[in-house]
Amino acid sequence: TLDRSSAASDVYKRQEQGIVQLFFIVTRNGHIRESRIEASSGYHRLDQAVLEMLEKAQPLPAFPDAMSQQQLEVKVPIAFELSS
Repeated sequence: TLDRSSAASDVYKRQEQGIVQLFFIVTRNGHIRESRIEASSGYHRLDQAVLEMLEKAQPLPAFPDAMSQQQLEVKVPIAFELSS
């Protein structure tokens, strides 16, 4: 959910909401090797916000020793919903 006091005020004015399908590959040390929007919300501003969120979240936590994978492919829906 977006905070009305944030820089997202234009999103509220335009009533932009939707689901962005994000795909990314994370390496075992927590760095993003690749990322892309697999399905758009229909709003460029929301799609870009998801990519920026992922960029700012780096590095992600490293894999635990019990995981043998060198990388992990992740698909996740990110929902933007306006509340009244």
